[in-house]
Formats: sequence, structure tokens, C-alpha cells
Amino acid sequence: MRYLTIFLLYVSGLTPLWAQQNGPKSWEHVVEDPDHREIRFEQRTFRNPADALRGWSPDTSQTYVFQWAGVPLVAIRPSSAKHWTVSDAPHVPRYRADIPVRTGLTHRLDFSILPQFVAQFGNFEQPVEAKTTVHLQTHLVLARGLTLLGSLVFPIENTLDNQPNEIRLGPLFVNQFFRTGISDFWSISAGYFFTNQYGVNVQYRHWSAVRPWAYGFEASLSGEYYFFRRGQFHGPLQERLLLGNVSYRLKKPSVTLQATFGQFLFQDRGIRGDFIRQFDRVDVGLWSSLTTNGATLGFNLAIPLWPRGHYPGVQGKGKQAPRLRMAEEFRWEYNYTRGYRIGERYRLGPRLDERLRMYEQPYLQR
Repeated sequence: MRYLTIFLLYVSGLTPLWAQQNGPKSWEHVVEDPDHREIRFEQRTFRNPADALRGWSPDTSQTYVFQWAGVPLVAIRPSSAKHWTVSDAPHVPRYRADIPVRTGLTHRLDFSILPQFVAQFGNFEQPVEAKTTVHLQTHLVLARGLTLLGSLVFPIENTLDNQPNEIRLGPLFVNQFFRTGISDFWSISAGYFFTNQYGVNVQYRHWSAVRPWAYGFEASLSGEYYFFRRGQFHGPLQERLLLGNVSYRLKKPSVTLQATFGQFLFQDRGIRGDFIRQFDRVDVGLWSSLTTNGATLGFNLAIPLWPRGHYPGVQGKGKQAPRLRMAEEFRWEYNYTRGYRIGERYRLGPRLDERLRMYEQPYLQR
């Protein structure tokens, strides 16, 4: 209850903000570069980055660059407020000055509310076993590309496992995101992740906003953990994960076909295939896995937590004032087979391929 009281006191001191954050109002850390006729900015409110361009009055002589924690992702060149061309953002030294290493805390202090739901079929007495929690989390931008995610977990209901229903610490990890070339993106994380795994995770993606093929890998060393009110549990750091992946994007409809192969958690080796259909603000996917532990299939989805342009939230006064809002998306995956540990992975929030997919040319221009 101590954490809940602190949270309520924080909210009571902020100003309500409804139907907000369209167009440039949602832009953060805006950097103007008159020498190269560029405006670089970030947005953390909308799942679909194009929603941050609503109510936008562009200068058609400028190039606008989407960034994440100071790392450029894609460039857009507008011909009007509703039409623009998308290209890969150039990888040049001048971007390094956007967020100097020692003065990285230039972003708004941003808190978000993320519901989490896990369910599976149970037995005759309990047909559906479910676990529902709410995460109060924040991303702190510490330096260029370096962020810290921390969270508190507020339990709602748990008929899935024996984890006690008490307010506790949630995922807590640092992430370094960077580019080493025009199409080479890296994400390195260390700490306590979602789905009760802690350790080190490295992801690489060779990706272009305008080309259909992409490939990469993910490697990690992790172990199991649990936080309780009066302590914690840490299992041995011995789970090795090493996965390669390759994907191809169709333009019409906006479908991505992806294959992931290698060693999953619990020394399970095999392959997983994904069929991902991107709608304007919702992703729906079908997947199947064939590994040494067996075969299974399922579906997943990713949806925004609030309709476009009506994000309830509260924030203090001023451009750098703290803000409390709903998270930009909710992800959920259903697995047909339970208990066999087939093709399992843990989550760190959006994976590198999931984040970059939102900035591909067909998706942004649609």
C-alpha cells in the first residue's frame, strides 16, 4: 500500500490532459538543423508513428527524421500534410550531438500504465487459468540510445500460478540502442525482464524502411527470478538462447512473413514461422513452431490501449514536466499447447524487429 499511496499523491499533483498529443504537440526532443534542412524529433505516445503527424503543418523544404532516444530511424520528406516519401535516415556524425552523453536527461519524465494478461485452459474445476496485472512503468533516457525501464506491478487476479497477489517490483533493465551503419541496428539489454527472466540480451537487425528483406539474430544468457514483498528469488544464470531470423514484407496487403530458428529457452531447438498482418493500428499474427520439445501453433495481436487522438493522461506544466499516460500498445499471444516449453522466449517490451516494423515505408505511407 505504501507504493500505491505514493503513486496517488503523484497523480493528484498533476494536471489532467485529455484528447492530447496530436501533431507536433506529441513531439519530444526536437532538434532543428538549418544547415542540412532537417528537423529531428521523437514521439512516445502513439503506437502508429504516423498518428504523431496529425495536425501537422509541414515545411515541404525540410526533411523530418523520426528518432528513438536520439538514434535516427527513418526520414520523411513531405509534399503536403498528408503525403510524404519515406527513406532510410542517413547515418552521419552530426546525429551524435543531438543527445550528448553527459546531458542525456533532456526528455520528459514519462510514466505509462500497461496491463498484462496471461491465460490458458485449465481443468474441469478451473476451465480457464489466468493472471492479470497492471504495470506502472517508466522509460528514462540516460544518454543517446541509453534508456532505463523500471516498473511496479499491481496484481489484479491470479489463478495461473502460485505467485502471491502483492504489489512488487517488476521488470527493471537498461537498454542501449544504436546503429552501426545505414541498415544495421543493435539493441543490448541487461537486468530483469518480463516473464520472470533476468540476464543479458543482444539483438541485431539488418533492416531498411524501403526494402522488403530483413534479417538478424538474438542471443542471451538468462535465469529465472521472482520479486516478493519481503525478498526475491534468483535461479542460476544458465539459460542460453541463440536465434536467427529472416523476414520478407509484402506491400499489398501489408503482410510480413518471418522465420525464426535456432535454440530457444530450455535447450529447445527448432523453427518458428510467423504470418503478421499489419492494419492501421492493429497487428494480427498467426504462428507455428516445430522444435525438439514438440509442435504447436497459436496467434498473437498488438493493439493500442486507447483510440487515436484521445489519450487520457495527466502531466505537469511545462515542456519537460512529468507525464502519466496509458502505454502505447498491448501485446498478447495465445499458445495452443501448454506445459511442454515449445519454442519459448521472454519479452523485453517490443523486440527490435517489432519496433522497426512500425517505420517501414508501406506502413507509414498508408
